[in-house]
Amino acid sequence: MTVGSNLPSRDAILRWAAGVLAELGEFERAWHLLCLVREAQQRNIGLSSFAKALACAAHWAHALKVARMIDEEDERYFALYRVIQQMAKVGEIELALDAMRNTGPNLLQAVALKSAAEAQIEKGLTDSAQATLQKATWRARRGQLVFTGCEIAELWARVGHGYRARGLLREARCWAQQAPKDEDFPVDLRLCDVAAAQARNGFFQDAIDTSMSISDRVWRAYALDAIAHQLVRHGKRWEAQNFWKQALHLARGCEEPFNRSSVLRTIAEAYAKAGYKKEARQLFEEAIREALGADEKSWEPEMLIKDVAVGQAEVGMLPDALRTARRLVSKPYAYADTLNGIAEVLLQSKVDEEE
Repeated sequence: MTVGSNLPSRDAILRWAAGVLAELGEFERAWHLLCLVREAQQRNIGLSSFAKALACAAHWAHALKVARMIDEEDERYFALYRVIQQMAKVGEIELALDAMRNTGPNLLQAVALKSAAEAQIEKGLTDSAQATLQKATWRARRGQLVFTGCEIAELWARVGHGYRARGLLREARCWAQQAPKDEDFPVDLRLCDVAAAQARNGFFQDAIDTSMSISDRVWRAYALDAIAHQLVRHGKRWEAQNFWKQALHLARGCEEPFNRSSVLRTIAEAYAKAGYKKEARQLFEEAIREALGADEKSWEPEMLIKDVAVGQAEVGMLPDALRTARRLVSKPYAYADTLNGIAEVLLQSKVDEEE
């Protein structure tokens, strides 16, 4: 290895400096540096960050123009979405709706329309939100977008159209089952998302039916845990226990320690949120034991233990979280990373309290 081979390239440094200047509002200087970037990937990343900074400063026309200059299609669509989302976030809903017309694939338009509808709901513009949701639903159907379809369905429920929400979620289940093979988003993951959305909206029998169609025990366990968590929120604690028992049985039967630890930790968090702190503490300990059994030559044990510690902090079990973090004290980087994760949870909870 030659000396300096790990140093960032000239274009990477220019792109980074341009991003810093853009965040500070020094747009002309930032643009000057971006124009010096020759490598296509670095230029596209820089343009995306620049478009976001312009949008945050409400320079809408320039933000859209810069986003459309990105060569790589996915990066361009992502940059456009961030600009449109920022418009909706600050209440520029008509601008957002106008900007998304004929912009990109069904996914981008559906997600952007969903963001606009959500902003309209927050502002109390129910009639306008329903009109926007109709457009978003059409886009979701056209692209058979499972995850976005679930999110749109939940917005229908928020504006009092439970029947539309239930129907769209049932459609999303069909889309999930018909989806082409995808290693990143397998059918069972999609079905798990549908089941969780159905449970969140109180369609428990639909959620149970969807969970039973999941063949992978890991994703079925996640789905059953989601159903149990929502049953507790609806005051059905006895029924929830039955689903948690099923989820635990599936979790403990997973082949890989990584999966066993992840699912057990998720169920432990749900138990803690439901007020079952004793049971949650036992499950967290079980998740840690499974994490320690993961491949020591990989990053998995440290990551899993961090996940447990952060999960404990999120459910208000701070002393337990710190004890879990101390298990990594012999690995300084992992220990510091875990403490940082806990600190972020505490900071976010303080922000939420102030809001």
